[in-house]
Amino acid sequence: MFAYNCEHCPINLHPTCASSLRRPLKSEAHGHMHDLYYFGTNFQLLIAKYPPPAASFLCVECGKRIKREPFYRCPQCRFNFHVKCVPIPGMVKSTYHDHVLTLKGSFVEDDSRDHRCEFCEEDRNPNDHAYFCEECNGLVIAHVECVFARAVDALF
Repeated sequence: MFAYNCEHCPINLHPTCASSLRRPLKSEAHGHMHDLYYFGTNFQLLIAKYPPPAASFLCVECGKRIKREPFYRCPQCRFNFHVKCVPIPGMVKSTYHDHVLTLKGSFVEDDSRDHRCEFCEEDRNPNDHAYFCEECNGLVIAHVECVFARAVDALF
């Protein structure tokens, strides 16, 4: 199987895993700042094919095993977090969009198969967590990480 590797350290990544490393979510947990990377539904297919040791997929926040569900990981610390265990607000106000954005577990806007993040304009997996604008009837949808890469105010 094809993999990306680093010339300077012993890390190898499947293409699916490497694509998760484009947009880190900054979060302070366990006493210092982490770059958390989202591993969504595509990654779950990889886990099903190549199961990791059970101990390597425990959530450091709640202590429970991360099963076949999206999660965040800090590769530097080797910490894993359930999506619900990372303090991500359900609603935010971004400087990039006029209306409030709401977090949703997945968002398929229509049958066109054109699933793009309105903030970075890259493809997004419609089965992964995303923020969307209810006022615009879901026409504005963005990766969680892209929303937080711009200035936001958490509403709740």
